[in-house]
Amino acid sequence: GKNYVLMPFATQTGGYTYKVVAAYDSTQVFINGTLNTTILKKGQWIYQNVTTATPVCIKTDKAAYVVQYMKNGGANCNGLSSTNGDAAILIMPDVNQRLLKTIVGTATTSNMNKHWVNILIDKTAKKAVKLNGTFLASTNFTDIACGNYSFAQIAVNNPSSNIVECDSGCVVVAYGVGPYESYSYSAGALFENVEYDFTVARKGSCPSEPVTLT
Repeated sequence: GKNYVLMPFATQTGGYTYKVVAAYDSTQVFINGTLNTTILKKGQWIYQNVTTATPVCIKTDKAAYVVQYMKNGGANCNGLSSTNGDAAILIMPDVNQRLLKTIVGTATTSNMNKHWVNILIDKTAKKAVKLNGTFLASTNFTDIACGNYSFAQIAVNNPSSNIVECDSGCVVVAYGVGPYESYSYSAGALFENVEYDFTVARKGSCPSEPVTLT
């Protein structure tokens, strides 16, 4: 994809790290709207350390992969107290690959004791998100300064399976921590081809107007 939004992990005040991996030569990388660098060769990457619990918006001029990492546990790493947490890896979907409905489950082990889902939506959809059939309060969502999105961090029970839905689409990340342990994963993606090889032209917006594909 070319358009990504990274969400912080709940209660982890020490932030997270991420990589942007180029799929093509000479890939420009924009972070929070500003050109950060150009990755010269496909397969090469840049690595960034986010030291606070702050969302990050990433755009590239050519398709690339974005990988988010949870930091090790401890106050000097992810900011969690005691021994909670460990490194975890998450391959993020492009924000244009949002799902209308998905189900996520907790990683059920005797060691995991805290579980969440992060939900990314359009800012205008704060009243349209359901968790297990019940609308979430719009106050659960925080606007993201670098893009037209909002996100929520919702604690869930363990063990549990949770259905998340939004009629305008959402990106959902499930994760959890315990002593010296953690997990994180994306709840899937639409996997629609966002690299269309045609353009659509029409003279007006009426249903009967002819459409030209070129």
